[in-house]
Amino acid sequence: MVVAPALITKRSGERIKTNRRDAITLAGLRRAGELTRVSAPDAAHEAVRDLVRAREAAVDDLRRKRQQLLCFLSRHSRIYSGGGHWTLAHRRCFARQKFDHAAQQIVFQERIDATKDALQRLRRLEKQLAVIVPEWSMAPVVEAYQAMRGASFLVLRLQTQSGPPDDEGCELKWPRIMAAAKVAASLS
Repeated sequence: MVVAPALITKRSGERIKTNRRDAITLAGLRRAGELTRVSAPDAAHEAVRDLVRAREAAVDDLRRKRQQLLCFLSRHSRIYSGGGHWTLAHRRCFARQKFDHAAQQIVFQERIDATKDALQRLRRLEKQLAVIVPEWSMAPVVEAYQAMRGASFLVLRLQTQSGPPDDEGCELKWPRIMAAAKVAASLS
């Protein structure tokens, strides 16, 4: 049995580390059923985790690029007031922007291009996730999350952090979600 050290309860006075004391404490916690079993991710789970992390980095990058573009425009007193940001109307407003100095126009165009590149990168990663996840061992759990109201495909971050299910523990860890997965499977 593999147990996460951070999930082992300790009293504030028990700070002295000895093998004997640790063994006695662990044995008592095991008998009481207070130890939480963890499992190491397999290679496939770790690969999906890496892809999810890459998507998160792309989301952060896109957010930063957009913020840099809006700050650049704000520094030049060009504030968009026609509704929501990053809509079609907002992008059309970008197309109408002209700056007096050539250097400012170059910087503006570079910021536009960087934002477009970041958005394309994010879309590529999301397409790859959509291709890979149905073949993943956690696909039923992801489907069950999607069956819940308000949850989208991008609930993967939560699932990749919780670890791969062990054979007998999957239904014990996520009973409601696995029940939802069975219902979703029976409806399709």
